[in-house]
Order: sequence, then structure tokens, then C-alpha cells
Amino acid sequence: MLKLRMKFLGILLLCSFVSADFSAKTFKVELKRPSSYRWKGLSKIIDATAVRTAISDISRRSIQPENMYFLARKIAVRALSQLPRSQRKEIIGLAKELKTDTADIMLFNFLYERIIFRDGTSIIAQDSKGHIFHGRNLDNKYSADFRNLTIEVQFARKGKVLFQGTTFVGYIGLWNGMKPNKFAITANERDAGGWWETMVAARSGNLPVSWLVRRTLERCKDYDSALYRLVGTPLINGANILLSGTEKDQGVSITRNRLGPQYMTILNNKTNTWYLVDTTADPGSDPGRKDTRSTAQRSLDETGQNKISLKELFKILSVPKVLNRETVYTTVMDIAQPSQYNTTVRTG
Repeated sequence: MLKLRMKFLGILLLCSFVSADFSAKTFKVELKRPSSYRWKGLSKIIDATAVRTAISDISRRSIQPENMYFLARKIAVRALSQLPRSQRKEIIGLAKELKTDTADIMLFNFLYERIIFRDGTSIIAQDSKGHIFHGRNLDNKYSADFRNLTIEVQFARKGKVLFQGTTFVGYIGLWNGMKPNKFAITANERDAGGWWETMVAARSGNLPVSWLVRRTLERCKDYDSALYRLVGTPLINGANILLSGTEKDQGVSITRNRLGPQYMTILNNKTNTWYLVDTTADPGSDPGRKDTRSTAQRSLDETGQNKISLKELFKILSVPKVLNRETVYTTVMDIAQPSQYNTTVRTG
């Protein structure tokens, strides 16, 4: 009996150390404020010391070989001076708020998408009535560094939320977001050469993928204008982008290089194309060590169009392999029901 009690106690103690998924914290950015002050107060809801350490470490790991780090910092500072005034002031203000180095913040914003977001799964699914649901898992091999940095950001003007998205403390772009009752976007990075190529593209005025996502959410009024911007804006890296709207068959997968689209696939209920799945691997290419696309597609087929819902989409994004030890967070979005936007930080 004593042994049984000790065993039971051991199980309870073990369970107490098993971490559980949790909802991301929310921060509101007021767009009417000067760019330098938009992130004022962010340090109150996060561990600023841990953030500074993470940003510095990630910035260093972004540069290969490592002895090029200090050169990359100089290039980053020059690139900062050439950014549009709003982005430049926002980055400087964010660095000040976090009490971290401006050069590292620049590297963090421009370079880490090259090495961090090698994996992830994005899904658009349309039910039999034409209602569209949109979700994604964001994965990276440094997931432990990012889970406590994950935040939802509401971008408001005079207090009214215009759009919202999910990002990381220290980063001003968005990898996924939604404009209520208009459209939603998720993006996955594609491999695109060395860090120096990224910086050359940045100095030429090309945007990081995540900056394009945020700019599209902020400036575009509807699905069609969002599609035009996502297809035509020069990028510093290639990207696989999913865009969804509120009307029947408003969904498209865009495979981008730096200058434009390579190919596109659209929702089409008449051809039974009721869902689209994107990862960092191009459709039809070798998915490498993690083939999350086929697992997600199989789960969608098993669920069926008649049963798909936001709850079922979350379940699909929680299927083993689609959800894995490198998954940082899961976001699900229902554009027609904006209050359902939800980001869950996954803890393995």
C-alpha cells in the first residue's frame, strides 16, 4: 500500500511539472500615436530581461559564419536609415521600450525569418455552406525561445480595432492576421539564399514577408485589393501565402519569389477544392524531414467538408506531426466572427 501511494504521489508530482498550452497575451497598438510611441507599455506585460537576451541570441544565430555578425550589425544600421520614416521610428521606439540594441532589433526583424520559420502549416477550409475558416501552426527549431514571446496585437485607431495579428515581442511584422469581416492572411517563409542577399534586398526597399502581411491588413479595404498587394509587392525572401475572404470560394494559395508569384491555387467548390494547405515546402516538392502537408490533408479529408468548423480546424492543427515539438503557437480565425480569433501557445 505504501509503495502504491508513493507511486501515485510520484505521478502527481510529475504531472505538476508538465506544462500546458496557454493563451497568448494581448497588446493594443494605437496607430494614431507617433510611430516612436506605438509600443509604449509593452515592457509591462513581458519579461524584458528575457526578451533582450532572446533578441541578442537570435540575432547572432541569424548570421553564418558567426564572425560576420559585427559586419551584419553595421549593414543593419545602414539599412535602418533607409527605411520609410514610420517603420524606422517604430523600430527605434521599440528598441527603446525594450532597452535593447537597435542593430539587434533590426537583425531580429529582417534576418531571423531566414533561419527561424523553416516549418509551419497553414490551412483554409470552406464548409458546405461557403463559410471559410483559416488557421495555422507556426513552427521553428528554437521554439522554446519564442513561446513566452508570443503575443496577439490589436491595431487600433482612436480605440477602434482595425485589424489584429500574432507576432513576437521585438518584432513589428505579422506572420498571420485578420481584418474583421474582410480577409485573413497566413504566411510561411521559403528558403531564399544567404543573409547578405536578404540585407541587399532590404536596402533595395523590398519588404520582409511579415511586414507585407501587416501592411496589407492595415491598408487594404477588401479581399481583392489584398490579393493585388500580396502578389505584386517585392519581398526580401520568397513566401508561401494563404489569403481568405468572407465570400464563397474566396481563398488562394500564393507561392512567391522575391519579385512576384510563381503559381497560385484557388478554392473552388465545383472541383471539390474545398481546402488549401500551405507549408514552407512548395506544393509537389520534397517536404524534407517534416511532411505536415499530407498529414493535414488526410485529416481534412477524414473530417469532411460537412463537418469542418473552427473547432474541428483546431483539432486538425493538433494532430501529431502537424502539431510537433517545434510548434510555437496555433492561431484559428473566423473572419465573419472576429471575436473568435484565438492564439494558443503550444508547449509540446
